[in-house]
Amino acid sequence: ASSTPQGEIDELLVERCCRGEQVVRLKGGCPSVFARTHSEIAALTDAGCSVQLVPGVSSPLAAPIMAGLPLTDKLLSRHFAVT
Repeated sequence: ASSTPQGEIDELLVERCCRGEQVVRLKGGCPSVFARTHSEIAALTDAGCSVQLVPGVSSPLAAPIMAGLPLTDKLLSRHFAVT
Protein backbone atom coordinates (compact mmCIF):
# COMPACT_ATOMS: atom_id res chain seq x y z
CA ALA A 1 0.00 0.00 0.00
CA SER A 2 1.35 3.41 -0.90
CA SER A 3 0.74 6.56 1.06
CA THR A 4 -0.06 10.04 -0.20
CA PRO A 5 2.93 12.41 -0.10
CA GLN A 6 2.63 15.08 2.59
CA GLY A 7 2.80 17.92 0.08
CA GLU A 8 -0.28 16.56 -1.70
CA ILE A 9 -2.14 16.28 1.60
CA ASP A 10 -1.24 19.87 2.47
CA GLU A 11 -2.44 21.07 -0.96
CA LEU A 12 -5.72 19.16 -0.64
CA LEU A 13 -6.44 20.60 2.81
CA VAL A 14 -5.75 24.14 1.60
CA GLU A 15 -7.74 23.67 -1.62
CA ARG A 16 -10.82 22.50 0.27
CA CYS A 17 -10.51 25.23 2.89
CA CYS A 18 -10.23 27.92 0.19
CA ARG A 19 -13.41 26.56 -1.39
CA GLY A 20 -15.16 27.37 1.89
CA GLU A 21 -15.47 23.75 2.97
CA GLN A 22 -14.95 22.69 6.55
CA VAL A 23 -11.93 20.38 6.58
CA VAL A 24 -11.39 17.65 9.14
CA ARG A 25 -8.14 15.70 9.22
CA LEU A 26 -8.66 12.65 11.41
CA LYS A 27 -5.59 10.94 12.78
CA GLY A 28 -5.32 8.05 15.19
CA GLY A 29 -3.95 8.82 18.65
CA CYS A 30 -2.03 12.00 19.35
CA PRO A 31 -1.84 14.12 16.20
CA SER A 32 1.63 15.43 17.03
CA VAL A 33 3.48 12.16 17.65
CA PHE A 34 5.20 10.76 14.54
CA ALA A 35 2.96 12.95 12.41
CA ARG A 36 3.36 15.84 10.04
CA THR A 37 1.05 18.15 11.94
CA HIS A 38 3.41 21.13 11.64
CA SER A 39 3.40 20.90 7.84
CA GLU A 40 -0.40 20.85 7.67
CA ILE A 41 -0.82 23.70 10.16
CA ALA A 42 1.75 25.84 8.31
CA ALA A 43 0.12 25.23 4.92
CA LEU A 44 -3.33 26.08 6.25
CA THR A 45 -2.35 29.17 8.22
CA ASP A 46 -0.22 30.47 5.31
CA ALA A 47 -3.38 30.22 3.18
CA GLY A 48 -5.41 32.14 5.77
CA CYS A 49 -7.34 29.11 7.01
CA SER A 50 -8.10 28.75 10.70
CA VAL A 51 -6.88 25.61 12.44
CA GLN A 52 -8.10 23.83 15.54
CA LEU A 53 -6.34 20.77 16.95
CA VAL A 54 -8.39 18.31 18.98
CA PRO A 55 -6.08 15.70 20.47
CA GLY A 56 -7.14 12.11 20.77
CA VAL A 57 -5.98 9.51 23.24
CA SER A 58 -2.61 8.04 22.33
CA SER A 59 -2.16 4.28 22.26
CA PRO A 60 0.32 4.22 25.20
CA LEU A 61 -2.50 5.61 27.32
CA ALA A 62 -5.42 3.78 25.71
CA ALA A 63 -4.00 0.23 25.55
CA PRO A 64 -3.63 -0.35 29.31
CA ILE A 65 -7.10 1.08 29.96
CA MET A 66 -8.65 -1.18 27.32
CA ALA A 67 -6.94 -4.11 29.07
CA GLY A 68 -8.45 -3.02 32.40
CA LEU A 69 -5.16 -1.77 33.82
CA PRO A 70 -5.14 1.74 35.26
CA LEU A 71 -1.98 3.73 34.56
CA THR A 72 -1.75 4.96 38.11
CA ASP A 73 -3.01 3.70 41.45
CA LYS A 74 -3.23 5.60 44.72
CA LEU A 75 -1.26 2.92 46.58
CA LEU A 76 0.87 1.28 43.88
CA SER A 77 1.92 3.75 41.22
CA ARG A 78 1.50 7.49 41.32
CA HIS A 79 3.55 8.14 38.17
CA PHE A 80 4.14 6.62 34.76
CA ALA A 81 6.46 7.37 31.87
CA VAL A 82 6.28 6.76 28.16
CA THR A 83 9.74 6.34 26.66
